[in-house]
Amino acid sequence: MQQIIEREINQMNGRSDKLFVCGVGVGGQLALLSAFHSHHIFGGVFCLDGPAPDALIQAIQSNEGAAVFPQYEAKKSMFICITQFKASLDEATKVKA
Repeated sequence: MQQIIEREINQMNGRSDKLFVCGVGVGGQLALLSAFHSHHIFGGVFCLDGPAPDALIQAIQSNEGAAVFPQYEAKKSMFICITQFKASLDEATKVKA
């Protein structure tokens, strides 16, 4: 995934802020994790039809985000969309997201 991200950013003359990544279900979770673990700051990330990964939520809620994710403070202003697309999510998952 990181190789694809690097290739796309290079094709956009290094403008990672113009890159939006998206995935459905587990692919959306992978997109979220890739965006936060990347050394780049993306324009945004979309997670469709799935909740945010538990590891991501735990790192943010435990105030360990800065230690885990590169450029965490800047990524807090990155556009993030987590949405119910096809499947129904239970209420606990919606509240958690």
